[in-house]
Amino acid sequence: MSTGAEEALLAKRSFEREAALANVQIWKYKADNGIFHSALWKASCDLLQQTIEYCGVNAHHQNGIAKRQICSIMD
Repeated sequence: MSTGAEEALLAKRSFEREAALANVQIWKYKADNGIFHSALWKASCDLLQQTIEYCGVNAHHQNGIAKRQICSIMD
């Protein structure tokens, strides 16, 4: 279970390091308004010139897009 924005930011950095090893640069994130709306997360995105798009409230169909992409990456 996540403890907050700090842990999410550590995971973000780890993910981006792994992506860089595969010559992939992360330009954009799509997320919910929870931890990803924190000042720490937004500052990290700003620093790396990444954009973030938030899903609408109760827009579960938008979460499906992200989940499908996560499954594709994990497979």
